[in-house]
Amino acid sequence: MAASYHISSIFPCIIVRLEGNINDGDLIEVQWRIFPDPRFQGHYSRLIDAIEVTDLDVSGETVRALGTVEVFKHVQEAIEWLAKSTEY
Repeated sequence: MAASYHISSIFPCIIVRLEGNINDGDLIEVQWRIFPDPRFQGHYSRLIDAIEVTDLDVSGETVRALGTVEVFKHVQEAIEWLAKSTEY
C-alpha cells in the first residue's frame, strides 16, 4: 500500500507514511480511512513521513483541500467549533 497511517497512543498525532509513487488518490484514500477509526480525533496533528516516496504527483489543490478538512465524531463538537469560529 502506498499510504498507511498510525494514530499515536502517546502523543495527539496521526502519523501518515507514504511510499513509492504517490498521487492525489492515495492521499484522499488514506484520509478517508483515518476518519472512521475510533481512535481518530479531528484536532490531532498529522505528521507525514515521505522518506520512501519515489515519485510525487499531487496537486496543490488536493493538498489545500485535505489541509482544511474538519471532521467531528459528534454533532456537539461541530456545534461548539462553529460557535467559536463565528465569535468576533
